[in-house]
Amino acid sequence: MRHPNALRLVVVLSLVAACGQPVATTQTSSPTTTLAATTTERPPTTSTTEPVSTTQATAVRAFDFDVPFTAAIPAEWRIASESSRRILYLERGSSIIVFSTYGPETVEEWRTTLTGEAGLVSSEPTEAPIDGAAGFWLDVSLSEEATNEGCFGTDPCVVLISDAQGWVVFEGFPNRIWVVDVEGEVVFIAAEAAEGQFADVVAEVEALLATLTWNP
Repeated sequence: MRHPNALRLVVVLSLVAACGQPVATTQTSSPTTTLAATTTERPPTTSTTEPVSTTQATAVRAFDFDVPFTAAIPAEWRIASESSRRILYLERGSSIIVFSTYGPETVEEWRTTLTGEAGLVSSEPTEAPIDGAAGFWLDVSLSEEATNEGCFGTDPCVVLISDAQGWVVFEGFPNRIWVVDVEGEVVFIAAEAAEGQFADVVAEVEALLATLTWNP
C-alpha cells in the first residue's frame, strides 16, 4: 500500500470538476504546473491541478468540501482534490494547505494530540475562530524524538492523518495548524512550507482564512 501522504498531491480529481465556476475570474487561466517534491524521501509524482485565478490578485470560489465554504484564493495557489470530499489540498510550489475532516472528532482531542505528540515541538495553542467557528491555532515542527514510523523512506516524520492521502509533518517543513468546530463538524486546516518561506506562507493563509465563509 502506498504511504498515505506520498507527496500529498497525487491528484485523482480536479476540484474544478467537483464544484461550480469561480464567483470572480477574468480572462484565461495560467498553465498548470508540476508539484516539486518537498523532501528527498517522497516519490516523484505529477499533480494535475487548475489555476484558481487569472489576472486578478484573488478569485472567490465555492468549495464542494465536506463542510462547504467560500473563500478568496490568491492567484498563485492551485487547487487539487481527491475523490473524497473529506480532504482538500491547495498548493503553490512546495507550499501546501490542507482542509480535512479526518482525524480526532473534537477540537479538544486535536489539541491533546498535537501538544502531546513526542515527535512534535508545538507552540502554545491560541484561541482563534474562523468565520465564527470556535477553535485554535498552533505551530508544529519535528522534535528530536521523531522517528520514521509510518513514514515513506528513512526520514523522520509524524503522521497526523492517515486516511485518504493523509497529512504528515516532515523535517524542515513546519506547519501552522488551525482546528475549528463548524456546527459540530471538526475541520483541520494546515499550512506547510519550507522554513525560510514559512512566515510569508502563513501570512497568505491567514489572509485567505479571513475571507472564508462556512456554508454547512
